[in-house]
Amino acid sequence: MIDSIVHEFIPEQSLVFGRETFDWDCGEVAWGMDRVGEGTHLTFDHLDDDLGPDHFARLLANWHMTLGMFEYSLAGQPLS
Repeated sequence: MIDSIVHEFIPEQSLVFGRETFDWDCGEVAWGMDRVGEGTHLTFDHLDDDLGPDHFARLLANWHMTLGMFEYSLAGQPLS
């Protein structure tokens, strides 16, 4: 679990939140949803003006893992 502050929540449209750790202000993470035909188009953005080279590789690895787990959840096979 990650403690976060919700900046925006519009059901079925968007969720924007931010968090801080002891050594890094992680910026904002935004999820947007748009109906497209019978499905949904999901957009994702991680806004961080202070992202430096020390955190870049770690950030990409974490999101790669998180989005992979999300894919399994959407397929009805959540990882524990």
